[in-house]
Amino acid sequence: MEGMSSAPIHDQETVTRAGYSSSVPSDMQRQLETNLQLHGAVAIQDDLVSDVFISIKKLQTAGVRFWILTGDKADTAEAIALAAGVIDPSQELVRLTAANLLTSSSQSLRDTLLEVLTEYSESNSHNSILVDESVMDVVFEDGPSESAEAQGVNTDAPSLKRLFLGCLCSSQSVIIARMRKDQKQAITMQLKEYGKLVGF
Repeated sequence: MEGMSSAPIHDQETVTRAGYSSSVPSDMQRQLETNLQLHGAVAIQDDLVSDVFISIKKLQTAGVRFWILTGDKADTAEAIALAAGVIDPSQELVRLTAANLLTSSSQSLRDTLLEVLTEYSESNSHNSILVDESVMDVVFEDGPSESAEAQGVNTDAPSLKRLFLGCLCSSQSVIIARMRKDQKQAITMQLKEYGKLVGF
């Protein structure tokens, strides 16, 4: 690529910082991404098994709800869910992602999420839901507040985690994107505790 030094890099730390790690310092990243010329692009796609759409429709007709738990980014996960028939393109997809929840509010992600989930649970809507890892982090760090009673908080109100699981379990289908291994384990265990049968 033009704009980059052709000198070989032997230092492992420099190699790591140069793009083989997610912790690239922003000044180095700007330097690496300056004065570059695009010479081509490559796209890779894993095709779905040919009859997966029919199989999923049959299972949905039998009352099976599908959840997609993936490390892929939200856009990729949504495209796969649409192609496989896991989500219905004619229905609204509720997007519970940091990018969508924090666009026009000065509230914290947790407060905005609590507001949106409360509204969703009261609407009796059973749309499909898309969640990202930042929302999962907020939900699963949610524990009982030691000073809730002292602050006059209604301790009878459902916790964020319970409200979140309730909304997901009442939805037609669920997509959780950018999911880490620990988050997959946490959601699986919570669903079992919630009384749901989980299969892979």
